[in-house]
Amino acid sequence: MCAAIVAALLGVACVLGMGAQPPSARAAPPGQTTPPPTPLPPHLGYGINVRMESNIPLVAPLGLDWIKLWEEYEGEPPTERLDYQVLFVVNLKSGMPPDLDDWGEDIRSMAKDGKGFVEAYEIGNEPNVASFWNNQPPDPGKYVEVLKVAYEQIKAVDPDAIVVSAGLAPVGRIEGSCNGWSGNNCEAMDEQEYARQMFLLGAGDYFDAFGYHPYGYAYEPEIDAHTVSNTFAFRGVEIMHDLLEERNLGHKPIWAT
Repeated sequence: MCAAIVAALLGVACVLGMGAQPPSARAAPPGQTTPPPTPLPPHLGYGINVRMESNIPLVAPLGLDWIKLWEEYEGEPPTERLDYQVLFVVNLKSGMPPDLDDWGEDIRSMAKDGKGFVEAYEIGNEPNVASFWNNQPPDPGKYVEVLKVAYEQIKAVDPDAIVVSAGLAPVGRIEGSCNGWSGNNCEAMDEQEYARQMFLLGAGDYFDAFGYHPYGYAYEPEIDAHTVSNTFAFRGVEIMHDLLEERNLGHKPIWAT
């Protein structure tokens, strides 16, 4: 579960790492046999969505590791080394780019500018909601096309950059269909069905981490999401992890973005 749930806070960007060695992994005194090392749990890196660099001083006292910046508000990635690791959100509020080749060149240029200053790129935000997809019906097929181009262009110039799929919004179980997609009412698409279709279309080849927004709503974080209406609880992220597992993608971490 630790590999799947990467944060216990809302609106954060997180990454898995390694901590110090536990006592069992250190050398034993002379004459004693060194016990086998104890597996280390993932280290959780915590961050906060600040939107713009100008807001960084407001959150500095929190002592977090990451900040989330947005193309929508900044226009371009940082051009200097900040005191934080950076998750930079690629703007997709205009939905499907009219020319994917031209858009891909823009993403390549962005990645060149951000190399050395940006650790991770999130490709869009909540595209399963129409208001974040040019007020058009959510379309996981088109999103996967965009994700593929972004992934390939970013990796071409900065192979170490982490590509995160857009954090999906928990919108609940939606009946009916729109434009051939079930669980879609043309305003929003069931996040579980959206993810399932993404994976069926091969999206797993084009992200290093899966983005999700595990809002807890009215419930304590420990509650089993299956016992809650629409699974609107923090542990709903476990359901998303199960969907990854179904497509042999369970090794990919989930980032709460």
